[in-house]
Amino acid sequence: MHRYFLHSTIAVLAFVFCSVNCRGDIYRWDTGEVIQGTEGITPGPGPGPGGAWILWNTEEHNLRYADLSGGRDLTGAIFAYCWLENARFTEADLSNAVLSLSNLENADLTDAVVISTNFSGAIGFTADQLYSTHSYKAQNLAGIKFSQNDLSGWNFQGQLLLRSEITKSNLTNADFQRAHLALTDLESSILENVNLTDAIIAGANLRNTNLTAANLTRVFLNNTRFESTTLTNAVFTDADVSGASMRNVTAHGFVPEQLYSTSSYLNHDLTRIDLIGNDLSRWDFHGQKLLNSKFSNTTLTNANLEGADLTNSQLENADLSGAFVVGTSFRNTTARGFTSAQLYSTASYQAKDLRGVDLGNNDLGGWDLSGQNLTSAAFRGSRLQNADLRGADLSDSILDSAELSDANL
Repeated sequence: MHRYFLHSTIAVLAFVFCSVNCRGDIYRWDTGEVIQGTEGITPGPGPGPGGAWILWNTEEHNLRYADLSGGRDLTGAIFAYCWLENARFTEADLSNAVLSLSNLENADLTDAVVISTNFSGAIGFTADQLYSTHSYKAQNLAGIKFSQNDLSGWNFQGQLLLRSEITKSNLTNADFQRAHLALTDLESSILENVNLTDAIIAGANLRNTNLTAANLTRVFLNNTRFESTTLTNAVFTDADVSGASMRNVTAHGFVPEQLYSTSSYLNHDLTRIDLIGNDLSRWDFHGQKLLNSKFSNTTLTNANLEGADLTNSQLENADLSGAFVVGTSFRNTTARGFTSAQLYSTASYQAKDLRGVDLGNNDLGGWDLSGQNLTSAAFRGSRLQNADLRGADLSDSILDSAELSDANL
């Protein structure tokens, strides 16, 4: 009797479970009616039959008020171009799901998982809907996609947004304090007055973005791309810009004081910084470590490069007219575009004062260094064939392994 009762109970529970969770239809939660066209289809992960809902956006064919709640596994499901107004996704797993260009007005996403979910171009999607999700509450929005959305004023404090995609979006006044935006794509977005204090943006793409008056205090910007980015009045206090690509930004509001305020500059370490295509006339780089940096097609007229270390740096077509280069290291740069004409144009060369200059590991064949004060200069491993060194002061200079055949001494 006991065994019969147990088996009967299990059978009843199984029937109830299947009637709720195994039914092959989608119901409207407001009326309890089956949504036309969903008969026999069980909502599930994409891209299978139950996970592909594309172009459900007509009066006869839509998912308004759809009940997709109850912890459904909708990972990778595609709901692109759908009418999903008032649909319920409560506790659903929408990881990697696609809801791009769908109407989500009043949709319920309470406690839904939205890691790597695509909300690009979604209509009616609000901050409160995002805040209600499990992922937001757990501060894990990694891989999420918000391209072509208006996210102005939204709060992303402390959120993990690793490898997310927020391109061509309006993020004016958004709060990203302490957010983790490493490897995030923000290209062509508006970030005016955005607060990025203490955020990590290493490797992020900020090309063509507008960061006017943005606060980047103490932001980690290693390897971040700022190419053609508007930086007018942006705050860089104590930011780490080592390895950052800042191409063509002086034409868009970037000024020397912003660079000088960074922790990298204050620590004299701008290693691997990319400043290609900028006007850096009269900027002060004295004593800076600029190893492996990029200055191709950059204007450095009258810049102070004294004591700077430009070893392995790219200098192709850089304008060094009037620059001060006493004690500067140009080691291993002729293979990267540095020419005799560039050196001759410097203020230091014109004043015959090249003290402490490091020209090691370069091809200086035929260069005119006559009459120059080359005290403590270094030529280790350089080729000086046919170079003119007449009257040059080579006191304490380093010529180890230098090739001096046919040099005029």
